Amino acid sequence: MGGGRSSMRVLTLVEGQTEEAFIKRVLCPHFDPRGLYFQPTVIETKRILTGGGFRGGVVSFAQFKRHLVRLLGSATNPQQTIVSTMLDYYELPTDFPGMDSRPAGTARVRVAHVEKAIHDHFGARVDFVPYLSLHEFEALLFVSAEAVPAVLGEPRKARDMKAILTEFGEPELINERPGQGPSARLLGLFSTYQKLLHGSLAVNRIELDRIRADCKHFDDWLATLEQRTQPAA
Repeated sequence: MGGGRSSMRVLTLVEGQTEEAFIKRVLCPHFDPRGLYFQPTVIETKRILTGGGFRGGVVSFAQFKRHLVRLLGSATNPQQTIVSTMLDYYELPTDFPGMDSRPAGTARVRVAHVEKAIHDHFGARVDFVPYLSLHEFEALLFVSAEAVPAVLGEPRKARDMKAILTEFGEPELINERPGQGPSARLLGLFSTYQKLLHGSLAVNRIELDRIRADCKHFDDWLATLEQRTQPAA
């Protein structure tokens, strides 16, 4: 006999405050009614004597591991908890598991290899679903050619956004070569672009269903989490 739909907390270690805002403003309102309760935690890059810390950014695997182990240990009810991540694959530190053994193949094959290596490194008692944004959070902004130009008051540059997307075909395929990732391309078009301010405002203008339709790796992550709330067979 099948059981009822489960509810799950998703403790998510994130790259920075933009990802934190995206989870709180976009994912939480959508998924809370569906029984997935996202709780983002921002990686701290440095603690200071006055207390607190500088928030955001992954500088090494050791730094990431310290924060992830703490998050895994905070899961008081492992049966109803998922631990996940939302980090940029672009310029991920090379000491992360799987980075030095990535296979030839598509970007999705390569990023999936690294995600699996990270998962296998921890062997956690908690359900652990690593996710690396392909190639950066800013890839999601290329789903709409109009969102960023509208936020920055430069609507004519929508055609430049569209041209970049046309070149690569899909937002997630923009691009892991140095200086050619999504954020670098946005800065090339908009010198005043700020990730936390403008990225957060722009992504709120794009429907989540549209992002999922155009960003397969992102959609696969959310689909994997959704499966955890399905009724037991």
